Amino acid sequence: MKMPFRDTTDPVWIGLFSHIDSVSRGTLDLLLQLKGMKITEHGKEYFVDKTQFKTIRTLMKTRETRVGGNAGNAAFFLGNLGIECVLSAPKRPKELMGFFDRLPVFFWGIRKKRAKSAVKDDPVHEHIVIELFPPLSNSKRTVISWDPVTVEGQLDVGFWKKMQSGLFFLSGLHLIEKKSSVDVIIDKLKDRKVRTYLEIGEPTKVMKYAVKKLIDEELINHIGMNEREAKAIFGAEPDEANKVSKETSCGVTIHTLDYVSSTNTKMLRPLIDIIESWAMGNLLYYKQVITLPLKRAPKGAVPTRSLPFMEKTAGLGDATGVLDMIRIFDPKKMEKLVKVMPFYGTDKFPTRL
Repeated sequence: MKMPFRDTTDPVWIGLFSHIDSVSRGTLDLLLQLKGMKITEHGKEYFVDKTQFKTIRTLMKTRETRVGGNAGNAAFFLGNLGIECVLSAPKRPKELMGFFDRLPVFFWGIRKKRAKSAVKDDPVHEHIVIELFPPLSNSKRTVISWDPVTVEGQLDVGFWKKMQSGLFFLSGLHLIEKKSSVDVIIDKLKDRKVRTYLEIGEPTKVMKYAVKKLIDEELINHIGMNEREAKAIFGAEPDEANKVSKETSCGVTIHTLDYVSSTNTKMLRPLIDIIESWAMGNLLYYKQVITLPLKRAPKGAVPTRSLPFMEKTAGLGDATGVLDMIRIFDPKKMEKLVKVMPFYGTDKFPTRL
């Protein structure tokens, strides 16, 4: 396993993919129509062909358009916390770049640019996100994807050229169709001095292949996942982060809606509280969230809180993973964030941490 870097000045790199999410709230009628297309298990991601995607797109009513992609979600979240990062965006249409316009999120081409200057005349790629809340489901989201950029594993050339050292949040490998495309990414990692946090996605065959190879090559420092991914890839229960760690020789965090287990629990309580304020729709809810009752959790795990409502479900795993990376790899920055979170939304909150 790679050794820690010497200090907390390393740049933060967020990969692999960024796109647009078309978000809709699930209805019983929509769920019945999706069931006829064999989309029956909610809380996971489905990969469909172009024809199926267009058909499903006509069935749903978009409630809002958001940043999408595991990397896009993670960078948007960090940017809203004032944490500077560099985002991998193979395609940069103005519709996507507009979300990052006022945030400390940067893009590399020949030069390092802010979002407004990084816009390209690229096509817009969207993924369908259907959010399901009680009584239809216990706050889950179903993602339906057809996107040649992710399927083919197209990379942001400028991003990979400049990423030589720092902290690297790696996500989105589950979207890639061929193992050979994953091999290209793994080969690129071998000659870079980065500390890598792998956020596991949908446990596809390619995802399982990528996890095994990254672990065998000792290219991963810490792994994040939800309970379903832990079960499918490691045969582990959600409170068995230590068990997975022994198997992989990596740090491990497993997050669920009820609790989080991790091989490193320092500052895990405020991490969860920050994520839950994001889930309620605005980081301004942080001061309210920290007063809410805790759920029950197994011994050693840190419980989530009983939220009065959730505004969003998509991207919460990405937000959890990328903040977990900061917590583990850059604890000084996390400590500073925890101190200033009560002042979020005021002039006492720094514009950049």
